[in-house]
Amino acid sequence: MLPPIARFDMHDIMNLIRDRRYFVLHVPRQTGKTMALLAHMYQLNAEGEFRVLYTNVEHAQGYCENIDRAL
Repeated sequence: MLPPIARFDMHDIMNLIRDRRYFVLHVPRQTGKTMALLAHMYQLNAEGEFRVLYTNVEHAQGYCENIDRAL
């Protein structure tokens, strides 16, 4: 098993972050996307250059017709 951060090209991801660009992790289910994002969040917060916050909005998906309820 690879460490979560070793699965992605962190140099490229850091360039995107520094350039304030969006990026998408497009891989199949159950491949460690959330684990990799959380590991990266902890690493960035520990380094102190960025302050990273993780939030999951998946539960709001069921309220796409009612924005107030989703929020």
